[in-house]
Amino acid sequence: MKKKINQKIKIDGHYFRQVVENVNVGVYTTDRERRILTWNKGA
Repeated sequence: MKKKINQKIKIDGHYFRQVVENVNVGVYTTDRERRILTWNKGA
């Protein structure tokens, strides 16, 4: 069961990254102090 959950997380994470990298809008993440950690090409 734990292995299935870990596999699903990997697949979902990969899917999410692909979507974020291929949208034409800016997407970025920040830490709690609002420092930008990551951004995509649209940003």
